[in-house]
Amino acid sequence: MMRNWFDILIKKAKRSYSRLIIVKDLDQLGSDQLFLEVLSQDFAVVCFQGELALRQFIRQHQSQQILILIQQEGLYVPFDIEHSSDLISWTLADIFPRLDSEALRKFELDGYQSIFDAYRELADSLTMQDEMQTLLLIREWIATGKVVAREKGYAGGPHVKVLKPDNGIEETGNAEIEYGQLVKEIRLLLDQDNIDWQIIARSWGRLEYLHPAEMVECESYWQLDSEICQRFHDFISRKYDHLFFASYKDGPVTINQTMNYLGTLENERIALLCFDGMGFPEWFGLKEYLWSNKLRGFQESAIFALIPTLTFSSRTSLFTGEVLLEQMGSESSGFVKAVNKLFPNGRNTTKQLFKNTDGKWSRNYLGYNVLGVIFDIIDNVGHKSILFSRSKKNMHQQLQNLYGQTQIALTISNLLSEGYRVFITSDHGCIWCYGNGIRADKYLVEERALRALVYPNRKLAEEFATNNDLILLEDKGLLGDKVLVLPWGREMFTSKDKISISHGGIHIEEVVIPFVEVLS
Repeated sequence: MMRNWFDILIKKAKRSYSRLIIVKDLDQLGSDQLFLEVLSQDFAVVCFQGELALRQFIRQHQSQQILILIQQEGLYVPFDIEHSSDLISWTLADIFPRLDSEALRKFELDGYQSIFDAYRELADSLTMQDEMQTLLLIREWIATGKVVAREKGYAGGPHVKVLKPDNGIEETGNAEIEYGQLVKEIRLLLDQDNIDWQIIARSWGRLEYLHPAEMVECESYWQLDSEICQRFHDFISRKYDHLFFASYKDGPVTINQTMNYLGTLENERIALLCFDGMGFPEWFGLKEYLWSNKLRGFQESAIFALIPTLTFSSRTSLFTGEVLLEQMGSESSGFVKAVNKLFPNGRNTTKQLFKNTDGKWSRNYLGYNVLGVIFDIIDNVGHKSILFSRSKKNMHQQLQNLYGQTQIALTISNLLSEGYRVFITSDHGCIWCYGNGIRADKYLVEERALRALVYPNRKLAEEFATNNDLILLEDKGLLGDKVLVLPWGREMFTSKDKISISHGGIHIEEVVIPFVEVLS
């Protein structure tokens, strides 16, 4: 007879004789500490967050049966591992078949045992309960002392809201725990012989979204940020130009390959949504908003933006497919040319790029089979944000408030229902940064931004970079004769120690950006 709420889940796992078992656990039931301890008696358990870490875990547990937990939508285990694994699922419906799962998700995991004990007593006499009936039933159990459980505001993010007795809201959560786990994961990834910066960027984005600079124990964050900046700079110096020759068969690697890749898809209707200024930290905020609006199926990957990570270069590259600044032309005309050239029957299909929209749904979108839409909400908020500390917390809070005033989720839902394959990406990310007190002569610089200076030739650039200990970046294939001068780390060209949000440089948050297909 089952005594623990998770016994039936363990029973499901033990039915498999495969060495690898992939568990779809979107209710995150495998996060319970006691459950994990019991599972560990028979299995090696890993929560899948990245391919390299998973492969290393499998190598380290050759003699054990392994449970691979998938706890977020949009995560996909590599095909060779999936092909050799059994696939099972754990859901709240397995444990409480006559209660509503949406209602159960409103309660903290540590109260499930108490709810389960009360449920077992009535299970035989209970009819199927809908969401409101389930909520009322559990609240009654709590009020009468039959159950000890806490209600939360379920949003799928790192924080939860717990109702206090006076009906106020108190924010709590496991951000510190998740921060520690992410630091360990990133360090493990950095120890690999061949560092996968796309995987690291996603984990780093999640960590940055927790606003680690504001945490009490933030020393490891400063050290890790510094190490990533240095090692990513080395990677950009040695291998960035090689990325542009990578195959885009399974998805774009560099931003200019996006239109090429979309042109290989069989679907007649394609929508490419660009959120200007969105790095992985901002994607996690947008994803929370979409999740709360019932959009929960995502296939997430990453692409490399064009350096300098500025709108005039990287965003134009996204929609035109060009990389050489002198050949780009305008976004709108370049988008049409790219569709004509790269898409099957491209010249005869309808296509349109809508620039800097207000986030509202427009039926005009449906008049085009190949659709580009630029949302500038993230970039606008970032440039206007007033920072009170070295983090983007204020910016992210403003964005969450603004998303609810848009119709971004409605737009995506409508496009999906009309048969479009919908892709979300960006032109570049953004970072919080601080002034280094260095100013360039405006008459010698061709293009100037807080995080990047474009010089017309090497002589002028080299003199300024050498005198101020700055980064010099040349690439004939991208820049022609032009030369970039960039600051180190999180510095920007403005008054000493002034902090703000900007972009243009080679921080991993600016360069490695999300490329996401919305599945449902």
